[in-house]
Amino acid sequence: METTLLGRGTTVIGGRRGPPPDPTQFGDTSGLREGNDLVAKIYWPEKTRTSEVDILRKAKEYGEKIDFIGNHIPEMVCHRDPKFLCSSTKTIRQFLGLPTDGSRCLRIIVFRRLRPIKELKEKEMLTAYLQCFFCHFCLWKKGIRHGDTNLGNLMWDDRRKVGVLNDFDLARLADQTGASGQDNTETLPFMALDLLSEEGLRGEIPRRYRHEAESFAWVLICLCLATVEGRDGKNCNMHPHPLLNWFGPWKTSRDAKIALQWREHDHPGILLVHPNAKTLARALHMFWLKRYNNQFPRQELGPGPRVGRLFGYETPNLPEAPPPYREPEDDTVFEDVLIVHELPLGSVPLKETEEELFKMLEKFQHIDWHA
Repeated sequence: METTLLGRGTTVIGGRRGPPPDPTQFGDTSGLREGNDLVAKIYWPEKTRTSEVDILRKAKEYGEKIDFIGNHIPEMVCHRDPKFLCSSTKTIRQFLGLPTDGSRCLRIIVFRRLRPIKELKEKEMLTAYLQCFFCHFCLWKKGIRHGDTNLGNLMWDDRRKVGVLNDFDLARLADQTGASGQDNTETLPFMALDLLSEEGLRGEIPRRYRHEAESFAWVLICLCLATVEGRDGKNCNMHPHPLLNWFGPWKTSRDAKIALQWREHDHPGILLVHPNAKTLARALHMFWLKRYNNQFPRQELGPGPRVGRLFGYETPNLPEAPPPYREPEDDTVFEDVLIVHELPLGSVPLKETEEELFKMLEKFQHIDWHA
């Protein structure tokens, strides 16, 4: 395990219940990992943050009355914060004469093993995706901010056959300060467009529900445009990765997502695993681009004449400036995003997913939030 004085240094190790297998019983150990039913997450969170253990306990408590939470969060088996001399970076920092602010402690949590939704076929992937989306919003309404929606955190429980919103080590409660962009440097490709700025990365933009809802769209786009079937039958990323610029510096990532041209990703010779979901992914892309452009209208679209770029003449009668941007309510964002799903999921290949969505929505509308 590699640890540093900066960052969480997360390592995940597979395991299983019961005594360890006898290595002499295995002629070929290449499939040994497939028998693991547990994972141990070992990392160094900040001491001042609410423990992931406590947040998951609170989420489980809410899940006793709200199925969208109880059925779609990770199952914690056991946990421990080891207590020895160097299990806190405060000791190490003191020894090196460094400031002790933001000290981290060693934490180990054992979970039931989950699998990435990328490994699923299209129908199962979309159902798991929507289950995670509903779970996320229910948690938000109950005051738990997940804070790190990305491709690696939308998982599948193949034992219960449900989608699971995973990895709560950056989660917080509603009355706590959220993680800055610096805490999410590995997931820049899935961050909301307006967070991909100097202010956003410094943590100066208040985190809102729409930011995390937007992250779901970037995850789906990545699933649709970059997932192919590997030689061993398991889904994997296309190589070279078609969205490579998304994984660059924040400005490169933001500009690449804004400038995404869908026609450039039509490759008849490449069999994408989720081809029918591209219609939904494209609709979500347009939805979030429109929202971003309403918040940050281009300067040349303002009222009054301007000089044409090509020939240097004045262009009169430009459209009036858009109305002042107003921050939408969380429930409005949730409802608007679900409306975007309606037309794409109404097509024949995705009709079963549309039916699943309606069932989820009906179930959501009967939640008693005061119970």
